[in-house]
Amino acid sequence: MSSGRIEAILRYIRPGRPLYDLCCDHGLIGLTALLEKGSSKVYFVDQSLNALRPLQNVLAQKSAEIQARAFVIGSPAEHMV
Repeated sequence: MSSGRIEAILRYIRPGRPLYDLCCDHGLIGLTALLEKGSSKVYFVDQSLNALRPLQNVLAQKSAEIQARAFVIGSPAEHMV
């Protein structure tokens, strides 16, 4: 299971709202928001394309409805502002 710090962050997710998972690395927070917390859209952002590959593999195995709500962006987080 996830750490206490991640659990604390997850409590702030608002169902039905988009979430930007900046510097997402493994995407744990964004995946939880997408699959369990009811986020309308999740933007996974990380500048490391290598870090995003496992996340993209996980998302490729999800339903089309889930995939349509997930956006994986290979870019530094400061470019999102």
